[in-house]
Amino acid sequence: MKKKIKKQALGLLALVVVMAVAFTAIPSKAASKKPTKMSLKVTAKTIDIKGHATISVKSVKPSKASKAVTFKSGNKKIATVSSKGVVTGKKTGKVKITVTAKANKKLKKSVTMKVKDLKPTSISISASKAALYIGGTKTLKSTVKPSGVYCPVKWSSGNKAVATVSSTGKITAKKPGTATITVRATQKNSKGKYLSTTCKVTVVDKTPASVSKQQVYVSPEWLKSAMSGLQKGYENVFVSEVAWGDTAGDKNYNAGHIPGAYHINSDAVEYDDCDPWPYGDGKDDFGLYDEKDVKPEDNFNIRSGKQLSEFLKRNGITKDTKVVLYGRSASDSSVTRVAFAMLYAGVEDVKVVDGGMQAWKAAGYDVETKVNEQKAGGDNYSFGTTVPAHPEYILSAEDAKDKLQNDANFRLVSIRSTKEFEGEETGYGYIDYAGEPLGAVWGHNTDDGSYVENGKVVGIDKVKSILAESDSSLDNELSFYCGTGWRATIPFLICYQNGVKNISVYDGGWWLWQLNWQKDKAAWPIQDVSADVAKNYAQLSFAAEEVNKDASGKMLVAGASAAENKLACWPARVSSKVVYGSSDKKVATVDATGKVTAVAAGEATITARTKAGNKATYKVVVSPAQ
Repeated sequence: MKKKIKKQALGLLALVVVMAVAFTAIPSKAASKKPTKMSLKVTAKTIDIKGHATISVKSVKPSKASKAVTFKSGNKKIATVSSKGVVTGKKTGKVKITVTAKANKKLKKSVTMKVKDLKPTSISISASKAALYIGGTKTLKSTVKPSGVYCPVKWSSGNKAVATVSSTGKITAKKPGTATITVRATQKNSKGKYLSTTCKVTVVDKTPASVSKQQVYVSPEWLKSAMSGLQKGYENVFVSEVAWGDTAGDKNYNAGHIPGAYHINSDAVEYDDCDPWPYGDGKDDFGLYDEKDVKPEDNFNIRSGKQLSEFLKRNGITKDTKVVLYGRSASDSSVTRVAFAMLYAGVEDVKVVDGGMQAWKAAGYDVETKVNEQKAGGDNYSFGTTVPAHPEYILSAEDAKDKLQNDANFRLVSIRSTKEFEGEETGYGYIDYAGEPLGAVWGHNTDDGSYVENGKVVGIDKVKSILAESDSSLDNELSFYCGTGWRATIPFLICYQNGVKNISVYDGGWWLWQLNWQKDKAAWPIQDVSADVAKNYAQLSFAAEEVNKDASGKMLVAGASAAENKLACWPARVSSKVVYGSSDKKVATVDATGKVTAVAAGEATITARTKAGNKATYKVVVSPAQ
């Protein structure tokens, strides 16, 4: 019996050994595939003595095979090669550099390199001019050709009191004035001359003025000074580029962004891919939030307070964080949308670079391509207040409807295109019906140049003039809206930074209004826009009644009053500021309400005008007294 057990044990042991060997023999999934073909990339096949060129693997087959290689010089006296493929010339001659695949020692490629006594043929610089403020910096890059020539460069400043330059081309502004930065080749060209080129640097007179907490739009110069520690209280600003999509998919951010800037996906503050939108199954492609807390009474477009809190935490932002956002241009509403959401949440100091990246580059400032990772708030993170801290910044659809019907001081201001407002198009493929809420007024569109002049956002005076076109002013309670709440945030921020009170964004916009209208047309009325009226916003016209008869229907005679001729005006609210006039007061006069009184026999033209310049006329014929 003992022998039998011993034999069984020995058999089991043997099986374990065999299995171990078998599993060892199985290639690991992590092991690299053997390349069977390989192509190389060479920066230059002819190099200078002490000059450099780089050899690298361009591609391999199969495509997922290992690209790891070793390099070997056929004659180290002529040229050496490093483990990273950097070839350095030693003396004139030819040399073969052999590249061998690590995963397949039989796979080899060779490159014949020539080492010559090269001379520089040209030198260039990354910028011919630059503008800096005191304390600002900019790094220039120089290029000497031909590729492979050994030619260190030397940097110098023509006015060190104004601007200095380091051995690596970094300029530092010292005081107002101009300075010429020169980069010079240290090797002579074939004609025995040292090549050089210059960059003219202008240092601005002073550091940009400080701004208040409520100031939203700031210049690139101000941001640069803040990042340089020259703006008290803003030494540690949180700078972020805002765009739709994740970091990997944002080509603009990866091509070049403000140094130190993070990337924010605008979907972070916006409901995304819920079905039906925005009340869904708790899943969303943004991948950050559990949307189970979303209820019908929550906002239509902006994420819930819980979700905004999570977004802010993931970026390490508290109510006291100094945030500076930017986009591609001044009219980029994805930036203002996020800025608005942060203010709504409770971040107390949010700024937007006026003109965005376009303005930053125009100012001559550096960009970087390094991807910066946000630092999330830790386990003890606290935003510092309840989110949202300012629910009054968002107006619900129900409140918008109620105010339109019952509050004469309220203005629902459409920030949509002319065709959208006049009902010719919806503006969005997912919005079924074109139109506008009944009683809304047009506040122009952010995409037609109304809110951007010379690459910068307009001031409050321009907003005043836009509002005046529809009998509105900053004294009214204003709620801006568009299709889904993006464009509307631009006039909101302009008003906000100018201390305007009683402002909000109707976040559901035309999208939500027309959805409600489809369910209950009586409760959610829309503008009845005829084709004729749609041609001219706030167009005036007189009713078709007989205007040359008095109240009893008799022909109008001297001393009598004309029958009331109603003035049609779209939107109706504009009529409250209509000014009436008569071409001949000796024939007929007209009062502030439009009532005409016949004076003497003859003809007179009655005119009605709005502040926007719209007008309507009709002719009054007065018969002699009987």
